[in-house]
Amino acid sequence: MHSQKQHTPPIYSAARPTAMASPALKMSEPNLTPIGCGSIALRVIIHLERVSDRQPLVIINSVDFPMPPSDAFCERMWEAGYQVIFIERPGFGSPRGLPKDLTRDRHIKSGAAVTAEAAVLYQMLDQLQLKDMVLLGMGSANPVCYRLARLSSDISLSIFSNAMFNQDIWGVFRPRWFQSMLRQTVGSKPGLYFATYGV
Repeated sequence: MHSQKQHTPPIYSAARPTAMASPALKMSEPNLTPIGCGSIALRVIIHLERVSDRQPLVIINSVDFPMPPSDAFCERMWEAGYQVIFIERPGFGSPRGLPKDLTRDRHIKSGAAVTAEAAVLYQMLDQLQLKDMVLLGMGSANPVCYRLARLSSDISLSIFSNAMFNQDIWGVFRPRWFQSMLRQTVGSKPGLYFATYGV
């Protein structure tokens, strides 16, 4: 099913080094898309640059899957009737992330920071005027995507890939030093800064 749009679709681009960007996700100038008053801005990469009448396939980045999908993947989705829209979470590739108060350890551990991220992404989806979306969450982005799916009635299907929803999963990771690194990355402020710095 394709959603029909009555408005002139906006054009958004985003910056990544040319060597890392696939041809279909080609960007000309560094650009962040501000939300509302602009205190928070996100990178949004739209396949073929302009929102079309195809069903949006929204992909949210994660620590373990930080890059946009390949040109081949985007083209396959286009042929199947979907348009890939890749959105970087607050703080990834942008200095305008979540307010520092929300990155305190207690807010990270309570889930407040993740909920705030979901709210920011919800505002971006609304700003892009996307309807009947398929949301693809991967790895460490799944807690954010789960909350985002509960916030937006315009998400018709949610896919949680390589699911990592809670800290009880740590035992499956090998070697053991990798468990410790992941715990620190998603469970503390220094780890959060490390994970988002330079991504």
